[in-house]
Amino acid sequence: MKDWLCVGRAEEIDKPGDFMAFCIMGEPIVVTRNHAGAIQAFANVCAHRGVGVAGGAGNTGEFMCPYHGWLYDLDGRLLGAPYMKDAEGFDPKTCRLPPIQCGTWQGWVFVNFDAGAIPLVDYVADWDRKLGFLHMERCRLADKLVFEIDCN
Repeated sequence: MKDWLCVGRAEEIDKPGDFMAFCIMGEPIVVTRNHAGAIQAFANVCAHRGVGVAGGAGNTGEFMCPYHGWLYDLDGRLLGAPYMKDAEGFDPKTCRLPPIQCGTWQGWVFVNFDAGAIPLVDYVADWDRKLGFLHMERCRLADKLVFEIDCN
């Protein structure tokens, strides 16, 4: 959980609002493209009760918790929390989907659960030299196979 993990291709979330939700080592995450075109990753857990706010893949303008209807934008910020206006000490500006480090390299999307991890650009520094001849930035996803492997 401290390495950069490849989770897909950028063209899988090509348009603003496109997202993919899945679990890595039991940790639910959502990877999305925001309105500015940036790819970001968040823990797929509502700040209120920890329920997932996204499932599968698709396109949306916001993420909503099915439990109490808390609403988050594509940058993970809380937009609305029904019935919480009068809650003592509640500050909606402090509530958000927890961010997960995310970056792209040659069209591949990577996440890292370690907030103190080295930047992706440093992690992949040798890859351009070793793999650049493949021109993966020109590749596009043709098919996707998903395997669940019981291993460590």
